[in-house]
Amino acid sequence: MRLFCYLFFFSLALTAQNYHYAVDNKATQETEFYLEEKARTSAGVYNGDVLLRTLWSNVEKDKGIHTIEWDGLDDEGIPVSSGNYTIKVLSNNVEYEWLSPIGNTSNTEGGTAILKHLEVIQGMVQVGDFIYYNFGFNEHDPAFSKIHVDSVNVNLATILQNIHYGLEVKYMATDGTSIYISGSDLWSTGQPSMIFAINVSTENQVDFTAGEEYTLASNHKYTSAFGLMDDGGNTSEITGMAIVANYLYVARGELNQIYVYNKITGGLERTIDHFVHPKELTADANNLWVISETNTIEKYNLNANGSINSLSTIITGVEEPLAIAIKSDGEIAITDNGTQQIKIFNSSGTLIETFGQLNGYASSPDVADDKFMFVNPSEPQMGTFLFYQDDGKLWVGDTGNYRSLRFNTNKTLDDTIMYLCFIRSMGVDRNDVNRVFANYLEFNVEIASGNWSYLKNWSYNINDDQDSEFHRLKWVTTLSNGKTYAIQPAFTSGYWEVVELTATGIRFTGKLIDNSNSAVLTEDWSIRTFNDIIGQSETGPAYWKDQPLLGFDASDNPEWGASTLIGSTGLITSDDPTYRATVGWNFPPRADTSSNLLISFEGGITDESLSSSKYHLGATPKSGEGFVWKTAEGTDRNYTGDYPNNGMYDMGNGVNYPGGIILVKEKSIFWNYHGEFWKNGQTNKFQHVYDNGLLLGVFGVAGNELYEGKAIQNQIGVPQMAGNNIKGDIVKIGEDYYILHGDEGKHGAVHRWKIGGLNSIKEHNINIQYKE
Repeated sequence: MRLFCYLFFFSLALTAQNYHYAVDNKATQETEFYLEEKARTSAGVYNGDVLLRTLWSNVEKDKGIHTIEWDGLDDEGIPVSSGNYTIKVLSNNVEYEWLSPIGNTSNTEGGTAILKHLEVIQGMVQVGDFIYYNFGFNEHDPAFSKIHVDSVNVNLATILQNIHYGLEVKYMATDGTSIYISGSDLWSTGQPSMIFAINVSTENQVDFTAGEEYTLASNHKYTSAFGLMDDGGNTSEITGMAIVANYLYVARGELNQIYVYNKITGGLERTIDHFVHPKELTADANNLWVISETNTIEKYNLNANGSINSLSTIITGVEEPLAIAIKSDGEIAITDNGTQQIKIFNSSGTLIETFGQLNGYASSPDVADDKFMFVNPSEPQMGTFLFYQDDGKLWVGDTGNYRSLRFNTNKTLDDTIMYLCFIRSMGVDRNDVNRVFANYLEFNVEIASGNWSYLKNWSYNINDDQDSEFHRLKWVTTLSNGKTYAIQPAFTSGYWEVVELTATGIRFTGKLIDNSNSAVLTEDWSIRTFNDIIGQSETGPAYWKDQPLLGFDASDNPEWGASTLIGSTGLITSDDPTYRATVGWNFPPRADTSSNLLISFEGGITDESLSSSKYHLGATPKSGEGFVWKTAEGTDRNYTGDYPNNGMYDMGNGVNYPGGIILVKEKSIFWNYHGEFWKNGQTNKFQHVYDNGLLLGVFGVAGNELYEGKAIQNQIGVPQMAGNNIKGDIVKIGEDYYILHGDEGKHGAVHRWKIGGLNSIKEHNINIQYKE
């Protein structure tokens, strides 16, 4: 029997219109439906609110008549019994737009001109009108590049950007003809250190008669490196470098030595070993300045053969010197980590000026141009630096603020380079959406327009055992008492601590939240716990429980009520999309749907014993039990095809950590697939699911997709691409949603997406009577 039913949909957006037909299941049955306009569509068969069968997902259909087919089977391939069912067709033209990111001062939103690196700038040298800069470790890209002195927020594509990745570069020096670059091969056992050089005119490697070929662990090759040392323990790490005449002076602090190399041949001329952990070096025409572990700064006169002649000056009065630079007139600038100031001395070692606010952020998180944080407490491996341009302008590595600041000779701010690194923690104050947080930095953001300013740095009094790169200022919220609170890891393992963000900095309240059951703070700051399942062998059930926020005690610390059961998965199988706490960064969503559904997202690491064997997204009615729908079915683990755009969850393609963030707003659910090692790269894909379990759309990019004719993962700053997107947030402004999320290093910024056209969502219900 073949039955046709012409259905004309006049339903309003976000509403449902009912239609009826009967099915005799002697064979696959067909019916037809009508679309008023071209749209993306998904469809499913329901028994009440329970999704039995997804018929299709994310298929674009033209205006007009279309066919529905159903063979009477559910998603498990089991025939359904006779009864009344509903076919839902979900249509939409929701628009997903990637917008300019937040926290990056580059003159462009992407491409090779963007400034973005895994670490901040840690050194500079100038040759003519160009500044070459280095930035520590950069994983899959070189750790050095260049800018023009008149346009410092435009990264200049050079041959340097096509070679040398995998090397950590903390120091560079130049004689105006060549740039000498020190590095450690961090991916190699023992992390050997070495020096190589780039010819400024050609940007090709310089050959040294004493040089030797060296291949990095990343397989990039130096044809002529010198000073190669591999002691098996990284004690040969280079801690400073400077050029005087024909000699390159290289400090190796752990060895208490300075090595003197011939800059023409690369040969070792001598070793000077009477230093106590020599660190930063700088030089003028005849003198070498050395910062040592004794917190003194020593000036040595040099002989024509490169040897040290005598100690002529000792600078004291700097509590903890970190970086040093010398101006052409002999002026010496030194960063003092003890006072967070820059101290300026004349060539005789007399203090002539102190620049910067005393003690930096000790008394307030408020950001200022002359307020420095030379060490980033959450990324202490990133070094600070000082550098004088040829015209006397001074660059300062304001490392804790992810900034490089250029000051005029009168110490007024001239320019700023800022980009963010390792954004594995971020969020938005849901009660004050202009407050956006990335790691410990706070920005004032007009989310819709993208206008932003950097306001506060909250990292001053964070201790190591209160810090985690995945859990910095979690769930920041301004509560009903007008005060702003967040969550930090507590000294006590397995707990969160409530902190208050005050005018003078972070206040640790001593209020602890047990995190043993994957605690999250919901949007209204109820404590939501979920006894997560570990592995496939557990059968549950798992329970959602809430502790409502009651108010505040006499010290303005939040207080919560008793725990109340609000939902249960019921008994589960290995196929179910139950949240499994298998990695340290994924958590259940902070919100339920406006239709009172509790959302489960199973982040699905590739270990078969720890992840779902089938579904990865599900919904449970609040105060109910079991799943009303399950979706995001996993691909075969041997799958090697394209990224699935039908809402499936790819467990193949070599992926290691697939799942990213999970966000819920009203009737919309967004789950991200960041895809670490997917096709030997990454992805930044979002799936937009409606509260009936049907797919609305897929947006974002995968690293192997092409952009301007080349694979995305081999390019810099491609729009929409992020690395390790594992933290994000969602807000509603007007009729649109905005998603903000982190990035390990693809854009050096917080990403911003607009989800518009939500009123185009139409859910059409077709009631059917089915007979076996």
